[in-house]
Amino acid sequence: MRSRVTERILAAVERIQQAHRRWSQGLIEMGQIWVTDPPSIRVRALEILDGLYDFQDGVLFKPTLASLPNNYRTDQLGTLSYFVGSQHSGSSIIGDHGFALKPWVKVDFEPSSQIVLSECMVSSGMYHFYSSSSSPITVEYTFVYKYSLKDSPLKIVAHHSSLPYRV
Repeated sequence: MRSRVTERILAAVERIQQAHRRWSQGLIEMGQIWVTDPPSIRVRALEILDGLYDFQDGVLFKPTLASLPNNYRTDQLGTLSYFVGSQHSGSSIIGDHGFALKPWVKVDFEPSSQIVLSECMVSSGMYHFYSSSSSPITVEYTFVYKYSLKDSPLKIVAHHSSLPYRV
């Protein structure tokens, strides 16, 4: 017989997996929008990102392919710029070419550890990005998800992503 603590942890892990799937689907959808309806990329990407990130209370975002002085993003415009590029977001961040515009066809999460706290959940590990035209890219991630209501979707409040160190 499972304990209440075990049930709570299993339910939390399932919610994290759902959040990972939503993030993957959002990234892939942004790429599809870019291919099929480029003029709508800004508006549609904002809708997707608003469903994934908690911009209302604040976000800490360290994208994989971002450089100084804009290697950290704390707002909706900076996050949008990373995913769709500065030219499509209205930002002036140099070097943002639109990570989501690759476009990606699949993203696999490989969590290595997860922590469940009273107001947030943390997941860290590797994710693998697949496009139709290149080899997969493996990236390390840490997501901190905030939740409020029992059945509401988790929203990202911190997202750190980096390429693995190679010796």
